[in-house]
Amino acid sequence: MSVSKKKSKKLVKSAVFTISTTSNNTLITVTDYSNSQNSICWSSAGICGLKGTKKSTPFASQIVAKNIATKALDFGIKEIYIILKGVGKGRHSCVKALQSFGFKVLGIEEKISLPHNGCRPPKRRKL
Repeated sequence: MSVSKKKSKKLVKSAVFTISTTSNNTLITVTDYSNSQNSICWSSAGICGLKGTKKSTPFASQIVAKNIATKALDFGIKEIYIILKGVGKGRHSCVKALQSFGFKVLGIEEKISLPHNGCRPPKRRKL
């Protein structure tokens, strides 16, 4: 058996936090500020141990933000740029939790994709 070397963590000064909140879950992805293709770490409400309808609450997004903030501090991230996607319940509490960890927020951008009468919705259920 060959002995493999453990990869060292790349220290990053600033990063982009993409917060995607849906009606069912909250997902946060941390990418490099200079190259948005390099994903550093990510977390969601399901990974944090929440199941079912508890994943869609503002408390769940606060837990996800605390989880990802501790991971980001391990990479040496000090400055963050926040991108908000979706119209879920936990958008505000997620940003507040990230600010409480002492990150310097460079900016907040909202990317809400609401259709202007685009695709036809599915038909109603007949019970």
